[in-house]
Amino acid sequence: MPLCIGLRDPKTAVPVRSTISLGSPPPPPAQPASPLSDRNFDWRARHVDPRWLGWETSDCAAALAPGIHSTAELNRFFEGAKRRDEPALVVAMLGRGDVDTVRNGPPTDMLPTVNLTDVVSVRGRLLGNGAQPRLAPGLGHADHDLGTRLKDDRRGARWWSLALGSGPAQWARRGTSPAPPPQGDLVPLLLGPLDETVVGVWVAPDGSQRWYIVPYGTDWNMLLDWLIGHALPEFVIGALHRARSPLHVHPALQTPAELAAQKALDQMSARHAAEKTSRQAALTQARTAAEGIRGGLLDGTGAELEAAVGKVLADAGFTVVDLDRYLGGTLSADLLVTRGPERRLVEVKSTSGAAPQSLAGKLTTHLQKWPALRPNEPVGGGVLIVNHEHGKLPAQRSPKVYTDQAFVGTLRFPVLAARDLFDWWRAGNWTAIQQAVLA
Repeated sequence: MPLCIGLRDPKTAVPVRSTISLGSPPPPPAQPASPLSDRNFDWRARHVDPRWLGWETSDCAAALAPGIHSTAELNRFFEGAKRRDEPALVVAMLGRGDVDTVRNGPPTDMLPTVNLTDVVSVRGRLLGNGAQPRLAPGLGHADHDLGTRLKDDRRGARWWSLALGSGPAQWARRGTSPAPPPQGDLVPLLLGPLDETVVGVWVAPDGSQRWYIVPYGTDWNMLLDWLIGHALPEFVIGALHRARSPLHVHPALQTPAELAAQKALDQMSARHAAEKTSRQAALTQARTAAEGIRGGLLDGTGAELEAAVGKVLADAGFTVVDLDRYLGGTLSADLLVTRGPERRLVEVKSTSGAAPQSLAGKLTTHLQKWPALRPNEPVGGGVLIVNHEHGKLPAQRSPKVYTDQAFVGTLRFPVLAARDLFDWWRAGNWTAIQQAVLA
């Protein structure tokens, strides 16, 4: 199946060497070569006949990577698709480097630009790190599939917001007359945090062209799989038939065995997609629930650490009372926990380094003053919980809060590391938590 590739044939291309005269500024750094230019790119496995610069392209099924040197080849491709009454599919990347212009970009505009026609272009603005796109609503099968692939395959990558602008025919006339509004529609496939289009397809007013604008760095292998497996069957089915592609045969020409196998495969894919969505939602829910405890116990201080300790003790079957609220001020320990007839005061502390022995003295003082505060609510002791050495990674921290065994032997209550509390909570070992607190 022939595809129009807007690049030089890698088997015949000769690297261009520039001469620099004395005193001239250094040339701009070379852009990385497209993976499509790799001589080892396996076109045959996809049953594709790449048509490079200078080749005949009027019979091509689609066009990839249009560039400033491929205008003639692209126009012949458009003319051939028009004669066959087929939409011309084009896949173009936007955002290459700091400044990128595809197909005769503007001479002064520094925004990455893809020119669609002489009067219409798509321009991009780089979004900040961490932007998370989402699928646009109401997409057809092929567009939904591409959006899903890009969203899943480009996690953590950079994105550009897309907008229609004027084309090269209007740049020379800039300032002489107002530019007409851009023609055609930029249909979003993926939306950014502010509902801006970050992946889209420009559809010509008469539907004769569909330009898919994807971010620079997208995997061309994935794009080819999508083009051949989804876009061409939906929009240009005739191209697959003309090429006698074994990757797609019209259902009316398939045997019952082929139809049954394809149906089973489609059903399996649908089940997998539904299960993946369900599992992803369950993971998100579990991670959200765990993050408060994990972050609180391992990195938290103050109120965040106290809240995480209280939640863990409640999960372990204790009744937990916030003593600051109960007593109307910081008059005692942080928490009072009860399980059956047993009550304990809980002092929660944090330190970025080694835990000072004075932390234990605070709980001792609270235990001595408790009978005067609540004579009708006696406690059987207390427990000191410390998030120690939180300035280090959890794996680098000392396993014990206090390493001086002589000092530990003088204490009348247990001292627990917040990391131990987290490990027991993570494993659901409620018995270990109960025994440690009530020891």
